[in-house]
Amino acid sequence: MFNLRGLGAGSAFNGTNIPNEIFEATQQTWTNFARCGNPSTDSIDWKAYSADDQNVMVIAGPDDLHIEQGLLADQYKAVLPLVGYYQFMDKYFTPGYLLDIVAAREQNS
Repeated sequence: MFNLRGLGAGSAFNGTNIPNEIFEATQQTWTNFARCGNPSTDSIDWKAYSADDQNVMVIAGPDDLHIEQGLLADQYKAVLPLVGYYQFMDKYFTPGYLLDIVAAREQNS
């Protein structure tokens, strides 16, 4: 998937047991995602994951690249409280928040 083929036979992750079709499909989706933020290929139209539309791209075999829904539903529910927490933190703690604290301390010393 990440060009693991050159690691050598001694590595557990040498990529030699991955069919070329899966390797190429995975590499193409990552390349497309890095290039334009959308991993769609000629063989699959990627649908973004959201709370309402829980799409997950599955690469299950050389001819089995598909979208499934709800695979991560339990994980999403588990992190949902954290999402609210970080949204709260973003609202009150701006990127310059720590710099403002440091500047205020320097002025007081």
